[in-house]
Amino acid sequence: MAAEGKLTAGYEGRYVQGFQYFLKHTGEHNVILQYLEKVLLDEFKRIGEGKRQMDVLGVGSGGALVSKTPNLKKIPFVWHSVTTDGYMTVANAKGDMKKYDFIHMIQMLHYVDDCAEPLQFFHSLLKENGKLMIIHNPVDGGWGNLWRTYKKVLGTKSISDYISSGDIVSHLKGLGQKYEERTIPQSFDITDCFTEGDETGELLLDFHQSFTPQLRAEILDHLRNTCSSEKDSRIMFDSSLSCIVIYA
Repeated sequence: MAAEGKLTAGYEGRYVQGFQYFLKHTGEHNVILQYLEKVLLDEFKRIGEGKRQMDVLGVGSGGALVSKTPNLKKIPFVWHSVTTDGYMTVANAKGDMKKYDFIHMIQMLHYVDDCAEPLQFFHSLLKENGKLMIIHNPVDGGWGNLWRTYKKVLGTKSISDYISSGDIVSHLKGLGQKYEERTIPQSFDITDCFTEGDETGELLLDFHQSFTPQLRAEILDHLRNTCSSEKDSRIMFDSSLSCIVIYA
């Protein structure tokens, strides 16, 4: 497992609380897990046909509770707590790079300055018939819309620019790599964000605290009318994801 890119995530203090609440409230991890359970079974059958074992690399996976997951106890893991750049440098220095049947990169390309080099590098690590899977925010989803409109005020020390699935696909086309792109539908309730002082809304929109009341109101209006839809009198933010599967 290679860690994320050279920019630090900045996950500390109140940000951690807000991020953890975001994951719980949106159910993003469960949505991804349910999607993978449907898709990966068939993919692994095809990739692993006639093989006694499969080598899998997770890039930017973070720490996993492997020891507490019963069906993973017999699977050997090697952890590399390094940046993507560091992993690439070490692997290239060795010359004889390990190859993998399957590589996944889930929501980690936000933290690299230029995704073209990592895409080319990790694709080169695929075995014959291997697959590289990337899950990322789509170009036309709520996050992409919000960032394109308020890029100057939403940039952080962790993420200074927004990379969408469209940027990734553009690089893949430039590299001549064969791929398939699928949509993972998802939305979450942001109705409470429009009630001033609501604890749920404050945690979901923690970024607004440094904004002027006018800018905060403008962003909320954009969230409601451009990035979301209404369902059963609730405001549902479009947080759909894109799954890109790249062939060896």
